[in-house]
Parts: sequence; C-alpha cells; structure tokens
Amino acid sequence: MKQRGRGNMRERVAKGASPLDLVLVEWIDSCGHDGWVVSGELEKMGQELVQMRSVGWLLTRTKLTTTLVPHIGPEIDGGFMGRGAVAIPNVAISKIRKVSVSR
Repeated sequence: MKQRGRGNMRERVAKGASPLDLVLVEWIDSCGHDGWVVSGELEKMGQELVQMRSVGWLLTRTKLTTTLVPHIGPEIDGGFMGRGAVAIPNVAISKIRKVSVSR
C-alpha cells in the first residue's frame, strides 16, 4: 500500500478516484499519566494494552511510520490541505486494511 506513483491528483479526482487509499489501521497505543500519581497507580499502568483503530487516507508508509490523514481538503499547488494527521510507529501496527468507498 505504498503511495508512490499515484499520478497527478487532479487527474485522479477528475476520473472519480480518491487521491489516496482509505485505510483502517489497528494499532497498540502507548499510555501515560499527566501530573502527580501515587506509585501504586503507576505500577498498574501498562497492565493492559489498548487496541486502537484509526481510519484515514494513507499518506505515507516509511520504514518507521505509517501516516494517516483523516480529513483532506482542496488541491493546492499540486498537493492538498489536510488536518488531523497521525504518524503511527509501524512496530505498533497489528493490521492495515483498505476501506472501500461506494458512491
């Protein structure tokens, strides 16, 4: 699911294709506390792993991370506007699936 060689964004959108693949990523999240916490509570931290699910447009996959953008906007200078991007470490990812979009 690499995002290379996708062609010109304007051409893809004009043909009815989305500029990027829409994916569901399942991954294990990190955990933490903010502020002062009693040591007994700190020792309980991480006893259970939290399985996360994120849906977004697959922007990039590198050796280290997978970057999703859940919100994309208009084309600007050959690219596009995006908001809410998240870069997930690949070691935390358990599964990536393409999501189909029907019109």
